[in-house]
Amino acid sequence: MVKHGLRKSKASFLIFFVVAALFACSLLPAGAAEEQITFELEDQEWTQTGEFFLEVPFVHEALPVESAANVNFYEAGNALETTFTVEKEAIYLITLGYVLNQDGGILEMKIDGTVIDSQINLNNGAGWEAGKKTVGLMTLSAGTHTLTFTSQESAYYCALLDYLTLEELTPSDEIVFEFEGNAYTKSDEFHLESNYTHEALPVDAIVNVDFYEAGRSLETVSLVVPQSGKYNVSLAYILNNDSCSVQIAIDGQEIGEPVNLYHDGGWTLEEQELGEIELAAGIHKITISSVDNGSGRFCARLDALKLSKTAEAEDPVDPEIPVDPDDQNPDQNPDPEKPNPSTGDSGLLLGISAAFLIGATAGIVIRRRKNNA
Repeated sequence: MVKHGLRKSKASFLIFFVVAALFACSLLPAGAAEEQITFELEDQEWTQTGEFFLEVPFVHEALPVESAANVNFYEAGNALETTFTVEKEAIYLITLGYVLNQDGGILEMKIDGTVIDSQINLNNGAGWEAGKKTVGLMTLSAGTHTLTFTSQESAYYCALLDYLTLEELTPSDEIVFEFEGNAYTKSDEFHLESNYTHEALPVDAIVNVDFYEAGRSLETVSLVVPQSGKYNVSLAYILNNDSCSVQIAIDGQEIGEPVNLYHDGGWTLEEQELGEIELAAGIHKITISSVDNGSGRFCARLDALKLSKTAEAEDPVDPEIPVDPDDQNPDQNPDPEKPNPSTGDSGLLLGISAAFLIGATAGIVIRRRKNNA
């Protein structure tokens, strides 16, 4: 009976210790867990520099989004400013969502006075269309930050701003860049639908282009590579009977041979490996060029560019990631010379120590109860 009681007591103590350890560790920071924060720009409080039109929130039945911040800056140099807060110091991937239009202008975007993107083009030469652009990477300290949009010289000065997304950057060996919804620059005037959907498509959405002739190109500076290395690149696209071939390049370097998008049939999803390229961590430019394949047609429907890391970079280049210039102590530690006990290995040791303390206390209580019995 005594041995049975001891075994039962030890089992109870072990269970209590495990629960205590899990509880203590749950108090620690999430560490490598991804975090994404979205700020709806139509809900922000804005400060204006210069006299111009601002309507928040702007709602219209023809908008491709629920609502937006509707701005007409009237001229270059006028600025719109707001603040946002992040709870965790990290490197964030920054994406801006907006509505493209035929009277959209060009904006410069800053965070804490640092230029993130100086050429955000909101003009598509057509009607309202939802768009987004990966504008950059930035290290943000925990706390409040300032977001500024300044109008640039352009034929138009309107802007429909939807959201700002901050996503904690986590290294990955597999990257899937979806073509639809990104901001593009065209070499010539041709037909472009950057977020094309159709019930007969074998995928949700694509970029739909009619280049009209060979030798024209489409560019986007939106490819995010979290870590330097060598990558195998493949292209996912839609075959059809009105399509040309396309040449894919990253940062001006052509990858493989032109891909023939033509077949004598309807829309069919296909994927082709292009080749290998070495890329530094950061944001890169993708160029899609039309190539004559003898079909006499020049349409292209593109789904995704897929990158798979094969090796470390031979001569890796660290990305130039802006850092908050006022942040002298990014860990928010009162004494930067000492480790912060709430992060890293020190935090783990703290959690284990807490678990032992709770477990030991539980053991003392159990023994006292036995002695009293």
